Amino acid sequence: MLHVYILEDNKAQREAYQQIIESYLFIEGLDMRVELATADP
Repeated sequence: MLHVYILEDNKAQREAYQQIIESYLFIEGLDMRVELATADP
């Protein structure tokens, strides 16, 4: 399993990126998941 990390300061953009990525991973059936989405490096 490949882990995806999202680092974005803007909360709205971070949530949008996470939703888009999770939807794409689900549709494509990839062995990946969003492990962490944060604004704090």
